Amino acid sequence: MVLTVVIAAPVSNRASQVSGRAGREFKKLVESKHPNVRVAFIPDDQCIHDRAGILQKYKDTGPVFLTYWGHGMSKKICGEIPPHCANTPHGMIDPSNIGLLKNIITYACACWTSHTLGRMAEEIGSKAYVGYRKPLFVGYDMPEHAYASDAIDVWQTFPLEMLSGNTVAGAIAEMSSKSKEYENFYEENMDDLTYADYYLKRFRSNRNALVPFGDLKATLEL
Repeated sequence: MVLTVVIAAPVSNRASQVSGRAGREFKKLVESKHPNVRVAFIPDDQCIHDRAGILQKYKDTGPVFLTYWGHGMSKKICGEIPPHCANTPHGMIDPSNIGLLKNIITYACACWTSHTLGRMAEEIGSKAYVGYRKPLFVGYDMPEHAYASDAIDVWQTFPLEMLSGNTVAGAIAEMSSKSKEYENFYEENMDDLTYADYYLKRFRSNRNALVPFGDLKATLEL
């Protein structure tokens, strides 16, 4: 059976323009580097209204790797912009349909979801869930330096490592190493880059906020 990489990257505000770009660029990377897998990109308007019915469709046909790039809350992969997500009973993934994550590996490039949702995913039998327990800071490209590109490079390291056959723990280690490379660069260039100190702190915060659940030795069914 063919592995399906499901990508949800809804764009709804300035911050999600960066995460949405990350998801769209990830789609192109997977298609160019991994022709042996199937890519399913969930349209923006279906991320919340479809309530991940697309995910179930592909789970019915074989192994799935879910990647989400967007807004999150403690108990929700939102699929849309807060505060609308906070004011609606459901997100794309929430306690009412958390069973969709059973037996799959999920990477949620979003704020807060490892605070509660990740633990719930582990409890219902998710193979592995990797997300962030605090706010996830984005970057913005500026004339002095392409900070958004740096952030995206870090975020994409985990799923690309997984698709290269690494374990969850190994892919996290590679992502941490990638972040530290940028952190060192910012620290070494503070005199020349106005925002280097700001992004040094934000990249460190992101790295320390990453929390996995489930089997850290898990790999994708390639």
